Amino acid sequence: MLPIDTDTVASVAEEDELRAKIIQNICNGDRVFFKSQQIDDPDLTMEEKEEIVKELFSKKDSLFLARFGNHIDIENLVYFEEKQYSGDEEYIVKQHLERLRRWHKNKGVEIRNRRYAAMQKMIAENSAYFTETEMMNREPLLYDQLIGQFLSEDEKMTRDNRDSSSLVNVLLNGIEDSDYSEKLAQEKYGQEENSSSSSENSVPKERTLWGEFTDHSAASTSRSSQKPITRTERDLLREEFMGIMYTNFLQGTDKDFDYSAVDNNADYDDAIRSLDEEEKYFDDDDDTNDSAANGIYGQEEASSEDELDIYMEHLNRHQSLQEQL
Repeated sequence: MLPIDTDTVASVAEEDELRAKIIQNICNGDRVFFKSQQIDDPDLTMEEKEEIVKELFSKKDSLFLARFGNHIDIENLVYFEEKQYSGDEEYIVKQHLERLRRWHKNKGVEIRNRRYAAMQKMIAENSAYFTETEMMNREPLLYDQLIGQFLSEDEKMTRDNRDSSSLVNVLLNGIEDSDYSEKLAQEKYGQEENSSSSSENSVPKERTLWGEFTDHSAASTSRSSQKPITRTERDLLREEFMGIMYTNFLQGTDKDFDYSAVDNNADYDDAIRSLDEEEKYFDDDDDTNDSAANGIYGQEEASSEDELDIYMEHLNRHQSLQEQL
């Protein structure tokens, strides 16, 4: 009896697992075309979708990539990259993979721009999503560090009254004052308990937060006794907080936000195009005036940066703040 090559068995198992994952993702995807249907035809069941995808997958990979390639996650393209092909199939698969990598890259830019347009729209319309109380409840620890601990009781009351509509929604969702305090405490100190088997010589590493004392003998000191910060410093800290919250939204890390409603909405492309055209108009006008004034029209190369890139570059300067949390 020949020995079993465990490496080969493991490789085949991983390949089968990745293949199943690709099929499952396609069947669960949005706007996937499986087959032509009449208006009155019932929606395809999951079993019918899987049957269609598997049937094409069992034929040629080049045909499969041509039909469903845009619905395969970029990290799963490795399934096709590691396979061995020959003749025309090798060339066609390679072309599809190169196309799909370009498509994913452009798709990432498109999604980023749509989220930026959606964020700008919500801010302009004073959407509840970006009110202070809503952002406070999304990131209670960060808010407390940068803003909350420096507010007086009157300022807190003014904030809650100003955002009363969103505050009511928060309360209806079960996040009352006591829940907020509990959530804040959990984020500060975590839910991990020290193991009873820890060595006596080991000292648990504690998390030092802004405005907190490292010396526990001073922990009872009231915050009111801390040296007050200036209005300028408070404004800078508020700007930090807002910038981080905007970055979280653009990067897709807000857990309770339905990003699919934005990422798959082509209406936001119109807002981006309008902004680009407006910027181009003013850039061209400025270039013309500057060149005419200096007598060197057409000799200087105009340079411009995408507004979103500039915005992200500004926010990335503050990433060290997040690393401290």
